Amino acid sequence: MKVILATAKQQIMEREWLPPLSLGYIAASLESKGIEVAIVDSEVNRYDSKKASEEILSHKPDAVGITTTTNNRLEAIQLCNAIREKSKTLIFVGGPHFTPTARDALEKVKCIDVVVRREGEITTLEMLEAYSLKKGFFDIPGISFRDEDGKIVENAERPFIQDLDTIPMPAYHLFSLKKYNARLEGEYQSPNTIGVVSSRGCPYDCNFCANNALWRRSLRTRNPEKFVDEIEYLYDKYGYRSFDIWDDTMTIKKPHVKGICEEILKRKLDIKWYARSRVDSVNKEILGLMKEAGCVSMGFGVESGSPRILKSIQKGITIPVVKSIIKASADLGFYTKAFFILSLPGEEQEDVSASLSLIKELNSYGKNVMAGAGIAKIYPGTEMERIAMSKEILPSNFSWNTECEFPINRLFNDIVSVPLFVQPQLPLESLYVEIDRMQKRALSDWFWLIIKSLIEMRNLGELKIRITKFNLIILSKLRKILN
Repeated sequence: MKVILATAKQQIMEREWLPPLSLGYIAASLESKGIEVAIVDSEVNRYDSKKASEEILSHKPDAVGITTTTNNRLEAIQLCNAIREKSKTLIFVGGPHFTPTARDALEKVKCIDVVVRREGEITTLEMLEAYSLKKGFFDIPGISFRDEDGKIVENAERPFIQDLDTIPMPAYHLFSLKKYNARLEGEYQSPNTIGVVSSRGCPYDCNFCANNALWRRSLRTRNPEKFVDEIEYLYDKYGYRSFDIWDDTMTIKKPHVKGICEEILKRKLDIKWYARSRVDSVNKEILGLMKEAGCVSMGFGVESGSPRILKSIQKGITIPVVKSIIKASADLGFYTKAFFILSLPGEEQEDVSASLSLIKELNSYGKNVMAGAGIAKIYPGTEMERIAMSKEILPSNFSWNTECEFPINRLFNDIVSVPLFVQPQLPLESLYVEIDRMQKRALSDWFWLIIKSLIEMRNLGELKIRITKFNLIILSKLRKILN
């Protein structure tokens, strides 16, 4: 059996990419059972649906699997349709968008045969084995499909994989790794970066979070030694020195992050890495150990400067802790990102003002702090989606899997197919002024980082490489600000 796993292009094309690890994991699981697999990454290759479908079908696959987020779901659906126009091959889809919208997807997109919900490593393998043997899908947990009469069947959920170390390492050899050019946050003179995962899920219940809908507040961690084995493999085999740790929140279990840091230090790995965290899951001791082990960049989801809104979105953090940890991170020399969201449910102007005030204060902690905000987006399966339906921000018959467009998004140069949480008491046009001001401040800080990097250069050859990279960075940022 030959299987193609693919992505669809993004509405807004980025200039930096990392390999899609979800496909790498599933590919490795299939290969472990002797199934032939290839990966077609439309994002890094900049394929539209026509070109991507041609490339996919040139392999003459028995089955095609496509993953997508809500941001590029319509492009994924276009790709499914383009494949179906020329082939009767099995088309299955998965990822954080199709998991909560499985029934709607099967109702609206007739070319989709199967939806693989949540984790795909075991489910995809069992589904493909049943397909190759011409068995039915009724006994396979974790999928939705149509039966022979066209009736939609949603099988029971598959339990999450508890031991993540039983999953094979992503099939890195199936990616054209030289095409992936992402760099670490704040480390724009660094060599190319690769993504890695040390845990899956998050136990918190933030009402806006799409990952909460996907993982159902579960958290599972890898063995630190085996995780660092993967880092060392990528270090030795492919020469990677920079790692983006994709965990939703790497630092929730302190023994886990301590074990990783200690293992990196024991092996004397000269690496840099970026971690996402919560302000209530770290302290100065943990941050210091992470710094010693090579962590150079930290990302914190703060969301709001209003205690009332933090409580209403179930974030579970306090403003004093936010200030303390962001300051500690900045003082230790981390490039520190603090993410805020404006127009959260029930937000009033005074709440926005509190967020803007806190953003300004956090940015005053140092040039290595980048606090900024975006507008709240509605994602399927979240509590925010339920609120949006109840307040008729989204119509009751809204479908996530049919063509739609939200023109107000263009004001923020944002994806037009993902609805923003629009509230009458907070006109988005007024928030645009504040977002625009923050973006321009961000551009100023980017120039500061560029100058700092050029000062640190060692020779003319390095200067040429850095100027080429910085041209891409500046063009990308200017496009986001000026469009």
